[in-house]
Amino acid sequence: MNRRGGLRFPGRGEASLFAHVVADDATAPLYRRGDVLLASTAAALRRGDRVLIHGRDGAVTIRTFVVRNSRSCIFSAPVGRSRRLRLAHADVLWIARILWASQ
Repeated sequence: MNRRGGLRFPGRGEASLFAHVVADDATAPLYRRGDVLLASTAAALRRGDRVLIHGRDGAVTIRTFVVRNSRSCIFSAPVGRSRRLRLAHADVLWIARILWASQ
């Protein structure tokens, strides 16, 4: 623990690692309302990683990373079968890979 009572995360910059509390049951049974997710905006993304996406519209959504190219990123729903989501880089403020979840 550090002097402020928080935990240290070795090898992670404090600014890039944060906690997110799931607000609804849209991704149940994977994540439910109240689950805490630790995510990092600095973590490298790989196909199949579960991620948090903060869009220009202000919403934070949970998706599965598929691929990134020079213009956009493609995501799929983490549960169920839905269409893939393509977002232009200009429409995304940040993407954070989910590293851990309390369940």
